[in-house]
Amino acid sequence: MHMISDVSKKRFSVHTLVDNVSLLTKEALDEINQVVVAKGHKELKHGATDALRCRADSAVARTNVEWPTDVRLLCDALRNLVNELYGHCKAIGMKGWRKARWWVKTLTTAYRRCRRAHKNGFLDRVRQFLAVARQIITKALGTVKTLKEVTDKMAWYLEASEKLVDQVDRRLLKKEDIEHEEKIFSIFEPHTQWVRKGKAGVLAELGIPVCVLEDQHQFILMHHVQHDGGDMAMIVGFIGEAKKRYPSLTSCSMDKGFYSAKNRDADELLDLNVMPKPSYRNAKQRERESHPDFVKARLQHPAIESAINNLQQRGMGLIRTHGKEGFDRSVGLAVLSANIHRLGKVVRKKEAKRQA
Repeated sequence: MHMISDVSKKRFSVHTLVDNVSLLTKEALDEINQVVVAKGHKELKHGATDALRCRADSAVARTNVEWPTDVRLLCDALRNLVNELYGHCKAIGMKGWRKARWWVKTLTTAYRRCRRAHKNGFLDRVRQFLAVARQIITKALGTVKTLKEVTDKMAWYLEASEKLVDQVDRRLLKKEDIEHEEKIFSIFEPHTQWVRKGKAGVLAELGIPVCVLEDQHQFILMHHVQHDGGDMAMIVGFIGEAKKRYPSLTSCSMDKGFYSAKNRDADELLDLNVMPKPSYRNAKQRERESHPDFVKARLQHPAIESAINNLQQRGMGLIRTHGKEGFDRSVGLAVLSANIHRLGKVVRKKEAKRQA
């Protein structure tokens, strides 16, 4: 498959395009996005001093991972640990892992036997699986101590294996509850989070929430990938950064998930902070939320769902690139794609009006 440049008629392979796009950083994409937004505002004759009225919301960008269970994650971590050590030792001429294929086969057999065994009370199979896992970890630790250089993948697979052996033992054999902060949700995409947004029929989503800020012209001004913290923790800083970038930003509407007493600090940044309180409201709060401008902004807020759906159709629905940097880059590309598409619609509409 090839694409042809209109200028030089030179043929570029898809892999060339992928390799070059992969060199883009999230900072570079953000700068390009600002240029596209500025061009869009210029086409719409929106001046730098004209008021920007925005709406903010977050959606989960899913990572390309399977549904996590402790025994599956442990099997994945150990299998990749064995393969990584075998390849590294073979490359440097070090002995000790010539039976790597046998170890993987033994591990896989034990995993398949215990995969559903704990539900039926066959805990001996779980113990057998853990025994094989501990043997592999002990052997791997001995090899790692003798290596002069340990790769990042080796270190991660070994760390995850030790952690998951402990969690499987505690959860399945000792019937303990594992704290959410201790859990691992993917071996291959360790930045994956377990996100529960309270959607009907959806237990949880595996990915990372992304907060987007859309203006009244349907351009996405900014976005923020929430690797640390949720909606409440980031919204004031997010609005503050948007205010520095777009000084004419006067109002922003949000849903109730962003509210906290501390987040009312955004009142100092905006002329109208449309942040509704989710629970009991006193007389002063009811008066504030019944103001005509507040009510109007609340009624217009659901339009941001269209922007989120647009982003999901442009690659943010399921992120297939690997790693944290690849995730951020794919989200940035989706936002840039949506803004370029919006700019194209504005230009075409303007040209059709001129011709008419």
